[in-house]
Amino acid sequence: MAVTNDFSWSKSRDEMFRACLRRYYFHYYGAWGGWNPAGNPRARQLYILKNLQPRAMWAGDRVHRAIHAALTEIRAGGPPPDAAVAVEGLLAEMRKDFRDSLARRYLQNPRKACGLFEHEYELDIADEQWKEIADHAVHCLQTFFASEISAQICALPADAWLEMEELASFTLDGIKVYVQLDFAQRTANGVTLNLTYNGWNLIEESDATGALQQVYVHGARVDELLTKISGTSAVYFHADGLGSTVALTDETGSVVESFTYDAFGAATIRNASGVAIQTSGYQNRFMFTGREWLSDAGIYDYRSRVYSPTLGRFLQTDPIRFSAGDVNIYRYCGNNPTNLTDPLGENGKDDKKKNDITWKVDVTGDGKIKGNIGWDYNNGNISIGVGLNGGNQGGKWGGGGETHGKISF
Repeated sequence: MAVTNDFSWSKSRDEMFRACLRRYYFHYYGAWGGWNPAGNPRARQLYILKNLQPRAMWAGDRVHRAIHAALTEIRAGGPPPDAAVAVEGLLAEMRKDFRDSLARRYLQNPRKACGLFEHEYELDIADEQWKEIADHAVHCLQTFFASEISAQICALPADAWLEMEELASFTLDGIKVYVQLDFAQRTANGVTLNLTYNGWNLIEESDATGALQQVYVHGARVDELLTKISGTSAVYFHADGLGSTVALTDETGSVVESFTYDAFGAATIRNASGVAIQTSGYQNRFMFTGREWLSDAGIYDYRSRVYSPTLGRFLQTDPIRFSAGDVNIYRYCGNNPTNLTDPLGENGKDDKKKNDITWKVDVTGDGKIKGNIGWDYNNGNISIGVGLNGGNQGGKWGGGGETHGKISF
C-alpha cells in the first residue's frame, strides 16, 4: 500500500507549527520520503537532520523507553522490574547510541542508528558533561521505580490496563487527530464516563451504555457555567470576578456547596453546613477560573496544557512560546493569578473583566447638538467628562480630552 503524506493534527505538530513555520515545513513536508536512501537527496538530508537529538532529549527518550520495556514485561505477566538490571540496560543502550552517533552511522541508517546533535555539529562537550547526562538518566529511572505510581502499576490486574504507548486517532471536522497516551488504566471503581464537547465546552456526561448523566448549560462568555442538570434536579453556578465557581445553589436558591481558593487556585470545598469536604458532593468539575478540575491527577485542564495549583505553574511549556510575552514559558499569568486568567493555556489576559465601556449623551438645543455628557470605564478607572461644541470634550469619547472627574476603585 502506498504511503501518503496526509494532513493530520497532534499536540506536538501544533506546537511546532506555532513555534517555527520553517521547521514545521522541513519536518513534515521537506523531509518526506527521506527514509529512502535512493530518494531525493535534499529530502534525505532533511530526514537525517530532523532525527537528530540534543543530548538532554536523547537521555529523556532512553529513560522513557526503559520504563516502557519494564511495563511491557509486567503487562505480559512478568515479575516486577529489578531496578539495578533496568539501570544496566539503560546504560548499555546509551553507550551503544553514543558509539553509533560518534561514528556517524546515522548517515547510512537514520531510522535505526542514533544521531546526536552535538556530534553532527562537532560541538565541544566535555566528558564530564556526558557523564552528567548519563547520571541524570539513571537518577530519573531509579526515581520512577521507587515511586508510588510504579508500585500501583505493578499491582494492577491485567484487565485494568487500558493503553500504553498505543497510537490512536479520531476524526474531528474532517481532520485526523492523533493521540498517544503514555499509560492509561481503569479507575478504582471501574466506572466509564463519556464526555461530549461542543467546541471547548463540555455539554454532556453519559455512562458506558450511553445513558445521559449530566447536562451543562453555558453562558455567552468563555468558561461561564450557568447550570448543571442531573436527571430531574439542577444546580446553579455562581462565580467571582475571575470566573471561579464560588457557590452552587439549588432550585430554591439555597447554597448547597461553596468554594474558596488560594491565590493559585487550590480549592477548599464546603458543604451546605459549611463543613470542609474532600470532593464535591455534586461532582462539580468546574472550579478555579471556571476551568475543569481533574481530581484524580490534582490538576486543572486549561485546554492547551494542564496547570498545577500546588506548584502554581503549568506542567507544559506555552504552545505559543515567547509570543505570550513571558520569558518563563511555564509561568501562569505572569505570577499574577488574582487579576489575570488564561482560559486557553496560552497567554494570561484580563479577559474575565470588561476593559472598556463608553457611554455618551448628546446635549441639544435649537435642534442642534451643543455638546455631550458621558463617562468612560477602562481597567478600573471611571472618567467623567462634559464637553461643549467649540470647547474641550472630556473622556476618550471626546476630541480634546479634558477629564472633569475621575473615580478609581
